[in-house]
Amino acid sequence: MTVSLDACVDDEYRRIDRPHGAVVLDQVLIGLRLLRKAYCGSLRVETVFARGINDTETNLTGLVHLLTDVGPDGYVVRTAGGPTGEGSLQPPSAEFLERAALLLAAAPFPVEFDHR
Repeated sequence: MTVSLDACVDDEYRRIDRPHGAVVLDQVLIGLRLLRKAYCGSLRVETVFARGINDTETNLTGLVHLLTDVGPDGYVVRTAGGPTGEGSLQPPSAEFLERAALLLAAAPFPVEFDHR
């Protein structure tokens, strides 16, 4: 199973994923932790980073801490790019991706970078 989690900072989560107004990010994060405890199969998490939306240091370090706590069987870092319903998303900077690679190098789970 692959779960998409693009942000752990509320305003960034709302900008990148545009959830229904009743969705509370903290409840999503609690749900991910509960899923990990209850689900016996392979659990992967993926994040799509977009320039100027969820490519902040706060979000990146928060995701690393959260994922270390959750303990997924794998993590995929994807980069945004291309048109959306409201314009287009740009991939994060090379510097951001280098920082992500550095922070995730010591992660206790496999990490894959997918730059399409």
